[in-house]
Amino acid sequence: MIRYSFYKNNRHAYLKSILPEFGKKLLDAKGMVYDEKHPDIIFVFGGDGTLLHAVKDLYKKKAPFMLINDGTLGFYKEYDLKELDKLVASFDFDNLTLERHHFIRLQDQYSHESLACNEFLCASSIRTLNFAVYVNSSYFMEVHGSGVCISSSFGSTGYNHSLGGTLFTDDSSLELTLIAPIRNKVYHPLVSSLVTSKGDHIGIEVLNDIEYDLAGDMVDIPAMVGKKFSVDVARETFAIAHVKPFSPYQRMRKGFIEN
Repeated sequence: MIRYSFYKNNRHAYLKSILPEFGKKLLDAKGMVYDEKHPDIIFVFGGDGTLLHAVKDLYKKKAPFMLINDGTLGFYKEYDLKELDKLVASFDFDNLTLERHHFIRLQDQYSHESLACNEFLCASSIRTLNFAVYVNSSYFMEVHGSGVCISSSFGSTGYNHSLGGTLFTDDSSLELTLIAPIRNKVYHPLVSSLVTSKGDHIGIEVLNDIEYDLAGDMVDIPAMVGKKFSVDVARETFAIAHVKPFSPYQRMRKGFIEN
């Protein structure tokens, strides 16, 4: 017997009436039962932001996530909300394709840690941030600018891409992309974007005395302190479940080009 649970965007009140009906269809057609504590799969109703919250809240349950898009873009969606009957008809738990990803981990100089699916940001919205970048604990470059984004392959299509960062699919790598770096005859950072190799870690040290923000997946991280931080690929993982044929490259195409 396959067990499932729901995770929903609570701002969408109409989902309260849709989810029981969807659950009845899963029971009647597939014999699936609701089990919030021990699900085999978690259906997420909302947009990409809701999916990120679901993954971070529930990844320890070791169940894959499937996004039913009730938002706008739905970059990671498997189906739209209007396609629930199609989902039920095509759902076959034993033949799901699982897209596995590692979280990325931010650690401060006092060993406080935070996990993110997409990216970490270290940035100042008003004043110029002066910081040094290290790769595998060795000095790499100094930067003057608004900040830096360090993303996973999973998150490379998000804010990182809007900054001009590349799209990549190697889950063992990180990408560092600068945010509005200053370039003139005095300041000239070595690169604007960099994809690391497997096992590499990136260090950031803030060099000037100004206020700045740290965020993971666009949420502030108040627990982080100090001026030295490192980011690496974490041991912790999560999985996205697919009924449809899946290709990360076709998802990129559909997310940026096709309607």
